[in-house]
Amino acid sequence: MEIIKSIMEERRASPKKNQEKDFLDLVIEEMKKNGSLMTEAMALDLLLILAFAAFETTSTALTLAVKNVGEHPQVLEELTVSFYAF
Repeated sequence: MEIIKSIMEERRASPKKNQEKDFLDLVIEEMKKNGSLMTEAMALDLLLILAFAAFETTSTALTLAVKNVGEHPQVLEELTVSFYAF
């Protein structure tokens, strides 16, 4: 976990410019947004899971998505509104 944390800190200190962004860049951008639910601990968990559980990435990602939506009712409300808007 410390390795992932140090990589994330390095990337935050010197973000990529004019280059294609990767998943880590997107996670860091999400953490910087005002009102974002993405905490550093959550980002580290997500990166660890995606790095080491690659053989079950889809099911793990879906499980985390459902878990996180369940823990944050305002996100569920926004998703519901968005879904019914179509």
